[in-house]
Amino acid sequence: MGCKNSDIKLLTIGIPIYNNESTLSRAIDSVLSQSGFDFIIILSDDGSSDNSWDICQKYAALDHRITAIRQKTNLYYNNFKYVLDAAKTPYFCWLAGDDYFEDGFLKKAIETLVRQEDAVAAIGECWFYEESEFVELANGSYAIVHDDAGERLEEYLSASTDNSRMYGVFRTKSAQQSFPSRLFYTYDFVFSSLTLTYGKHVHLGMVAIHRDKTNIESYRKLVRKDAKNILTRLFPLLPMTYYLMRHKQVNITWPIFKKLMMLNFNAHLNYCEYFHDSYYKFLIAIQNEYTRRIGWRFKQKSRD
Repeated sequence: MGCKNSDIKLLTIGIPIYNNESTLSRAIDSVLSQSGFDFIIILSDDGSSDNSWDICQKYAALDHRITAIRQKTNLYYNNFKYVLDAAKTPYFCWLAGDDYFEDGFLKKAIETLVRQEDAVAAIGECWFYEESEFVELANGSYAIVHDDAGERLEEYLSASTDNSRMYGVFRTKSAQQSFPSRLFYTYDFVFSSLTLTYGKHVHLGMVAIHRDKTNIESYRKLVRKDAKNILTRLFPLLPMTYYLMRHKQVNITWPIFKKLMMLNFNAHLNYCEYFHDSYYKFLIAIQNEYTRRIGWRFKQKSRD
């Protein structure tokens, strides 16, 4: 099916799908139940082996606002890029096939972005679930509203945890300009970083999205899957760091550089904890000794 005319629409919801048969209807229905604005939905099935494609076809046949595409080859992360690139509306958001939106979030997000021209994204709280049971509130969904782009990026890199802000509503043009031209582990952190160079992330003071929580072991395994060589296995954030430091939109100040180095070190520790336990314990011992000495020096200076 080809994309339908979206000239009068405000928002595109891109839903990248891969084997989401059990949750896909819930995800789509969470958009269809919302009102007060015009939207289109782009369903992109990335070669699912379950009945996800049948569900996509059913919804596309029932609602003219829905377009369904089945990819001929597996796009992996590029499925997120595909639905974003297909957007022609002023505003855009992603919705994973196993997540769902809170009622009223999309309308309030659009109204906020229309009213607040210096904002590039409108986000809300994210609730994480495991086997349909609520487990925790996301740490990564907080407002970043400094007037200076460098300060916004520095704050994000200081506490870039679960990156649930990626599932906010964005200005489409800025989102398209922020999506990495090449993909790697934590490409989504690059996306969020670059959007902050274009404007503020405002918080709506409400729940926005309900998401299935991915466990830390799965993320660690992704490192090995995505790594191009042994160096990017041991230091998973190197590609992200290199991309940001070379990007014309980013002004790498000393505080931003230090935040990136700290993120790289912590990612290195997390990887080694899972795959290289003895080396990990060695690094922790060095870190603890360094921390102890710094603390001792600080006490000595205080006494002087």
